[in-house]
Amino acid sequence: MDLDRIAATVFGIRLREPQRRALAPLMAGRDTLVVLPTGSGKSAIYQVAGLALGGLTVVISPLIALQRDQLRALAERGRPGHPAPRSAMLNSSQHRDDRRAALASVAAGGLDFLFLGPEQLHNPETHERLVTSPRPVGLFVVDEAHLVSQWGHDFRPEYLRVPETVAALGRPRQLALTATAAPPVQADITRALRMHRPAVVVTGFDRPNLSLAARPTRPHLPEAQAVDDRVVEVVIAHQTPALVYALTHQRCEALADRLGHAAFTAAAYHAGLPAAARATVQDRFFRGALDVVVATS
Repeated sequence: MDLDRIAATVFGIRLREPQRRALAPLMAGRDTLVVLPTGSGKSAIYQVAGLALGGLTVVISPLIALQRDQLRALAERGRPGHPAPRSAMLNSSQHRDDRRAALASVAAGGLDFLFLGPEQLHNPETHERLVTSPRPVGLFVVDEAHLVSQWGHDFRPEYLRVPETVAALGRPRQLALTATAAPPVQADITRALRMHRPAVVVTGFDRPNLSLAARPTRPHLPEAQAVDDRVVEVVIAHQTPALVYALTHQRCEALADRLGHAAFTAAAYHAGLPAAARATVQDRFFRGALDVVVATS
């Protein structure tokens, strides 16, 4: 199937040169590692390739918030005459009925894309549904692939078991995506995932739309107040929506409250909140109902 036609008719986009460079070896049957800057359209690579290959595309995504974002983006891709790709996610925050529905869709061969964390891959029920699905996995994607190298040996050991699942699925072609991987990390990713004759596609990292600045606080004020005041000034001086990062849950709550007093609609987002509350904050932010989200990194 023509990649440009899929990009245009299903997703309403035109493929950029870096995306074409990444798609070429992948569509030729080679496992591929792609290192592209944030915002350069890495998701479109697996979306277009997945539909072109025709099977189920499994996307390993490390964060529930990221899975929700990817799922939302796909749901919005529907165009006249071309319905949105069928997609679902599996994670620990789901209601039992939602999980059952997602697994039933896999078992029935009714999905184009499935998003899940590495831990879910090794859930026996998930593994069984994937292996026996009437729609075989045609593309296996590891998003934020630098985590295979940085986290694989300790924090997220399940990443090291990904090759076992790939083998059990009949060795579909693999695509690893990241915005940050120096050559040693690139080599570690391809080795850890046991990629076969991997193609490595790396583009430039110049981001003229980004800037980095440091601003002094007021030394005569208590530190927390001085930092909060400076953050409010910076947010006021720039456009919203905005994301602000803080080190602790407590600082997120305090700063979100402080921004609220400055006439912004603001909310905190951190692991101390219930999953439903985090989902609500994320959905409100994407709907434009929040000016600022203050989150831990």
